[in-house]
Amino acid sequence: MHFEWPWALGALLLLPLLAWRRRQLHPPTLVFNRTATLPHSPRQKFLRLPEALRLAALALLIVAVARPQLGAKPVRDISRSIAIQVLIDRSSSMRHTDFLYGRGAATRLDVVKTLSLQFIFGNHRDLKGRPSDMIGLIEFAGDPITLSPLTLSHDHLHSLIESIQPASGDEDGTAIGDAVALAAARFKEAEIAAGGQLKSKVIVLLTDGQNNMGARTPAQSAALAKQWGVRIYAIGIQPGVVASRYDRMIETGLDELGEETGGLSRMVESGAALVDVYKEIDRLEPAEVKAARYTGGTAWFAALALAALCLVAAEAAISQTWLRRAP
Repeated sequence: MHFEWPWALGALLLLPLLAWRRRQLHPPTLVFNRTATLPHSPRQKFLRLPEALRLAALALLIVAVARPQLGAKPVRDISRSIAIQVLIDRSSSMRHTDFLYGRGAATRLDVVKTLSLQFIFGNHRDLKGRPSDMIGLIEFAGDPITLSPLTLSHDHLHSLIESIQPASGDEDGTAIGDAVALAAARFKEAEIAAGGQLKSKVIVLLTDGQNNMGARTPAQSAALAKQWGVRIYAIGIQPGVVASRYDRMIETGLDELGEETGGLSRMVESGAALVDVYKEIDRLEPAEVKAARYTGGTAWFAALALAALCLVAAEAAISQTWLRRAP
């Protein structure tokens, strides 16, 4: 059951006050010091029935005004959606156990997977999650692979991210340009399929290397993303980096991806630094939680209004016949 105007249900709280006020304004006409000697009628048990029917009719009208719909399905308005493609590097170098996280070090890929899950689902502390965003997932080494298209159903993303493993053999490499180009194309496909334009299109790229595979360079992919209105947040995983962060971004080509598309480029040396970047992205891309509308289902306004009318008619009939009172 979905209510189009749920705030209207607050009027139900006024019904007890209305009943109490009515009794205060209409005290008994005749007061007896002892009622035990008065004749009793079975109808006395139903003296409050007209009042109960009237209040029930009001309650039904209030619920009807709230516009209940049974079986309504949530439908996302794509023009109000933030779409995020998460690109995770799984090249063989991501298996190195030198990325500080928590009280010890773990593999680069394990930390990236853990913190990416926190970015999507939240960690009950500094990352609130992205429950109202469309999320897509791409892994890449020598070639990019789409693990999940853009979706509002995030439950399966947990197992998909956990399943990512470092590449080896012929599949190894770092095809950053092709991965970014694929993600940008997925945005275009989503907009065409939905018949609308996304409010915001974002690529979150996580890699520990520089482009050495694929048909496109990072600069070419950045130009393509810019043309399609996609911002890139390029995050370089560089534990124990000796050179300056800026020099490393230039060397890997991440600076072009961020600057050319209106996003950002960051080098991180630890899990804590990666969390800081994810928090920065949260601030730059505020999610609009109440972006869903409901469609379909069965509207109950007419049925509830008719039921309320029937109760009013019953109350009037009973009050003028069986439970009629003398003035």
